[in-house]
Amino acid sequence: MEKNYEVAYHDLEGQHWWFTSRRKTILNLIKDADKDSVILDVGCSSGLLLSELRDLGFKNLFGIDVSELAVETAKSKGFPNCFLMDGQNPDFSDEKFDIIVSSDSLEHMAQDKLALKNWHKLLKHGGKAIVYVPAFNSLWSEHDVVNQHYRRYTKKDLNSKMEGAGYHLEDSGYWNSLLFFPIFAVRKLGKFGPQKEIDENSHDLKETPSVINKGLKSLLAAEQKLSKVIKWPVGVSCFSIGIKL
Repeated sequence: MEKNYEVAYHDLEGQHWWFTSRRKTILNLIKDADKDSVILDVGCSSGLLLSELRDLGFKNLFGIDVSELAVETAKSKGFPNCFLMDGQNPDFSDEKFDIIVSSDSLEHMAQDKLALKNWHKLLKHGGKAIVYVPAFNSLWSEHDVVNQHYRRYTKKDLNSKMEGAGYHLEDSGYWNSLLFFPIFAVRKLGKFGPQKEIDENSHDLKETPSVINKGLKSLLAAEQKLSKVIKWPVGVSCFSIGIKL
């Protein structure tokens, strides 16, 4: 990630509808776990998910990131167990963690299958990996380039890689489904316009007016409730939740 973009990224992730809605979704998956659970956030960024987990009463929190700025920012928030570390090969003892979260980090790794296998080793038996990634190559854009993504996924592809790494699948699906077609249209139409040079500003994460930001948070909250009865066929992201038996 380009340095200038990373600074903007950290400024946005505290209030932007995408980040706040994603964290809320993940927190809902974890909130009822034992508060003594040992949790690792792969790609912890500035530590906002760790902060919200701490607010819920979790104490044994770890984070890793390849960005020195991200790790130092997370540590400044009171998380000494955040480390500058390659997510493909985390340097921890086997069977250390009850829960591993990877939210938009796997796509940054050249060897995603290796990463999933290594995370599997780090989980205790009965432990859980929660993995979110960008979906569908049809949505590939300059945003992926500036974010240094290697790939986007389908649910089938992600599930196959999870199972190949040894996980028993508990759940999988798509996220941000209600906005899939508008985002698809915008990205496709953008390819017909004048071609611009790709730089650190060639991304979708811009500051959103407060009214729109609030509205999109509400939309994704509604989608989350509907997800209890609807299996969305598409989404801007996909997820897989795997158990180590």
